[in-house]
Amino acid sequence: MSKPEVKFGEWIEAGFNLWKPHIGNLILVSPIALVLSFTVILAPAMMAGLTYIALKIHDDPKAKVEVGDLFKGFEYFVPALLFVLALIAFCIVTMLLQFIPCLGSLLYMALAIIVQALVAFAMFLIVDRK
Repeated sequence: MSKPEVKFGEWIEAGFNLWKPHIGNLILVSPIALVLSFTVILAPAMMAGLTYIALKIHDDPKAKVEVGDLFKGFEYFVPALLFVLALIAFCIVTMLLQFIPCLGSLLYMALAIIVQALVAFAMFLIVDRK
């Protein structure tokens, strides 16, 4: 069994080339999403909208990105909101663990790493699989 070859330079270049044609619209869409996310209830929809744009570019690099694509995140509002609420609840529970001397801090660190790994692609799954 041969080891897979790791080519970080090629991977970074391929990712950059994927985003390069859309950079103008991405620079326009990102601050809009940021400002609307300050209204906390809109944050999950904005996260889903940015994820939708990322998946749209990934699926078809020649696809045109528009500002309206950001608002397609509202199609995934309920699952995205439930995901964010679950993540907030987890953060509150893990923060409370820190009040337990020594063991609580160790549990906090372990759970934080494990849950971050588990939910890293959750929003992508919500948007991609509906």
